[in-house]
This record gives sequence, structure tokens and C-alpha cells, in this order.
Amino acid sequence: LTRMEGVDELDVYLVYNTPKDMPELEERLRCMAEDKHPPGRRLFVTRVPNSKSKAENLNYVIPHLPHTAVAIYDADHHPDPNSLAMA
Repeated sequence: LTRMEGVDELDVYLVYNTPKDMPELEERLRCMAEDKHPPGRRLFVTRVPNSKSKAENLNYVIPHLPHTAVAIYDADHHPDPNSLAMA
């Protein structure tokens, strides 16, 4: 949320699945979403029920996205801060 450059508004959707509850981690994620972010930047966290794959996570969230442009990054991806501006 803070390192991406060249875009005025940025919504980040952290979408995940897990076979068991992780209350401490999930509470930290909720707090991160509620934290104050730079102007125009928002974080949404969604645990996908009954999902067992990244594809199911994407199929769950994509129909709910209100945007015409979407970039998808995996959790271990470190995008160039200008990647969205260059797109």
C-alpha cells in the first residue's frame, strides 16, 4: 500500500484460505485492514470459505471487484513500485 507509486488510488484485496482457524493471525489481518492508510489506499482482507486453492480464492473475489483494471500478485511477489504506473 505504501510502496506502489504512480497511482492515486489503490485497493488491495488480500484473499486467502486456510483449513483451520488462525485467530491471532486473522485478528492481525483485520487490524491491518482497519489501520490508517495513505490517502486513496485501502486494504480489504477476505478469508474464502471452503477454498482449497488460489484459483478458488480468485473465483470468489473477482466478481465482487468494482474495478475495471486488476493486477494479481501472489503473496511472495515483490512488484516494482512503478509496475502499476507502467501498465
